[in-house]
Amino acid sequence: MAKHKKIPLDPNHYLYRICGNPECREPFMANDGNRHYCQEKYGRKDYCKHRAKWLRENRPEAFEEGGVIAEQKLPTPQAEKSQNNNTEGFWKLLGSQKEVNVSGMMLKKHNIDIRQYDRIITHPRDPDLRIAEFGDYALAWVEPDLFLLTFSNRMLWITQI
Repeated sequence: MAKHKKIPLDPNHYLYRICGNPECREPFMANDGNRHYCQEKYGRKDYCKHRAKWLRENRPEAFEEGGVIAEQKLPTPQAEKSQNNNTEGFWKLLGSQKEVNVSGMMLKKHNIDIRQYDRIITHPRDPDLRIAEFGDYALAWVEPDLFLLTFSNRMLWITQI
């Protein structure tokens, strides 16, 4: 397995995460976009990932919203402008469709800042599937450069997959 260069902790970096384990919740820098738990804790690789799975199965009350982990994003000074750009960009991309697959390049072309989400929902049965909510819109990361864009009221459909 290839070693990744350690990235310094930076809340504005796209790989900045808060650990999805409700007992940990520590900030960390992911080595790729799919990591949602601390890489190592107490000298054990993937400790938080396995602990969160155990908690989900044995103590579901440890999680909010009936087994769905919700992360709130703290507002930043440029958040309002980014949210307006995001809303306009999502509206243009979605049009009259219920859902659409979009690439990272399409998001960038429409000036969408994916760091300015309202909250992130973790799928109750698949902790690696995360859905970012942007006001009335939801964006699920399907593949490294492919996202599913839909309305946030349709997000329930995504979490029931």
